[in-house]
Amino acid sequence: MRKFCRFGQFVAGLGALVAVHAAPSAHAQSASTPTAAQSDDLFRAAAYAGRFAEGARALEGKLIANPDDAQAVLGLGALKAFDAIAQFQRALYARTGTLASAPGLETFRRNALGQPGRSVLSLVVPVNPDATPMTYAALREILTDFVMRLEAAEKVLAQVADRDVKLVVQPGRVAIDLDSNGTIDAQERIFLSFLGRVSAEQRTAFITSELALDATDASWMRGYTNLIMGTVELLLAFDFSPTYEAAGHLLFGEDATAFGLELKRDARFGRSQAAIAAELASVKKRLDDAQRRARSLVVLNALTARLTELVKRDAPAADREELLERIAEERARRKTAQREVRQLQQQRRALQRENSGQADVGFFDLVAAVHSLNWRVADRVRLESARRRLLRALAINTTTWRLARAERDDDREFLPNAKQTAPFGVAPVTDDIIDGWLATTALMTDVLEGRRLIPHPRFQRGINVKRLLETATRIDFIAIASGHALVPYLDSGPVITQREWHTRVAPFGQDFPQFAIWFN
Repeated sequence: MRKFCRFGQFVAGLGALVAVHAAPSAHAQSASTPTAAQSDDLFRAAAYAGRFAEGARALEGKLIANPDDAQAVLGLGALKAFDAIAQFQRALYARTGTLASAPGLETFRRNALGQPGRSVLSLVVPVNPDATPMTYAALREILTDFVMRLEAAEKVLAQVADRDVKLVVQPGRVAIDLDSNGTIDAQERIFLSFLGRVSAEQRTAFITSELALDATDASWMRGYTNLIMGTVELLLAFDFSPTYEAAGHLLFGEDATAFGLELKRDARFGRSQAAIAAELASVKKRLDDAQRRARSLVVLNALTARLTELVKRDAPAADREELLERIAEERARRKTAQREVRQLQQQRRALQRENSGQADVGFFDLVAAVHSLNWRVADRVRLESARRRLLRALAINTTTWRLARAERDDDREFLPNAKQTAPFGVAPVTDDIIDGWLATTALMTDVLEGRRLIPHPRFQRGINVKRLLETATRIDFIAIASGHALVPYLDSGPVITQREWHTRVAPFGQDFPQFAIWFN
């Protein structure tokens, strides 16, 4: 199970990045024509260099000349999805400053994927020392643009349908220029960033694997783009400015909110978290260097051996005295390094105490954020659009598995059927698992359509999610959790029971969350 969970962590990255890395299962052998080969080459060159828009323009030109080039259609759709993510990341990067007063959130960001120094947020939003402060209005514009770009990608991917196509890609080489500096650094190879605590063998398998995009995977990507668009539109349907003002500085830096700026000005909190972290990093670096010098005996041992040799040869006293002076100097240097180590260790402890002294500050912001979770519906059209997109994602998922089950080959699959080999050494996907997943998605469709009701421990009746999304004017998350805000949405009808849910997810065992991320 641990091995699958690691794979789940890996696929979580795929999901968060919009199905861009998904690949494979060959629906049929694609014709290897010169035109198709050129489209393949254009796609890979753009994907590996992070030049998605440039590659998309080239493939659009090919489609004008040859509209039947299915390879170009699939490559274009994938590159547009990549570009949507890249533009989203760059827009956030332009407005994400240092995290000064939120050590708790900084810890979350650094460890969200189990890899120190990297997380979903730090991948999408690397800290920009020259950031323009984020605002609530700017964040809404960025999210709106993200949805529009994903929608354009989804429309292209829909044109693949069930056509004979296969596009080979090495996911480990796909890159996004996160900081827009024109070069691709090692950490900007997207897959590598998600390989946190995995074995060297698994890491190598992920990096070197070659996957084959086909019609099944184009459908999978369509499903994921609709899932992400639906989720983002659900957020945009509400006025979440109270929560942003309460905690936006935790994600985007002190300058992002009025309260964050007040924390920055208020000397009561001492230095900012960013300043402490910067000095702590400097001290740690100097400490490592001093410890190396304090432990090093290479020079001293060489000088001592040389002195022993001179004594055995009864060398002139002047030569021995010179060597003794050098040995004394080396010992003095080691003692100086040892004193420096002790001093730096004291500095480090002091900084760590100062750091922990601020560690509880972020807790108050989280409390304020929870308290602010009472959002007004600001755009009812968008709220309904979010529901439709989520329903579309579920419907497309059915098509994805129909295509997957129709496959007869076994060629570098990402989404395998029961007769194909699962990627990265993961256990085979059985028909029971696929059936269980389709039954679960059918249940979720019924929930969004109001045909099935969600249970709440305080009521015999169930919650009609469709009615809630269609009629709610405000969503108070705390009152919903307690049941107080659910009374208008209670309905008589078939309520999902715990036994029914467990029956649906039983084929997955304890790995249902990982399968859900993988299967979309």
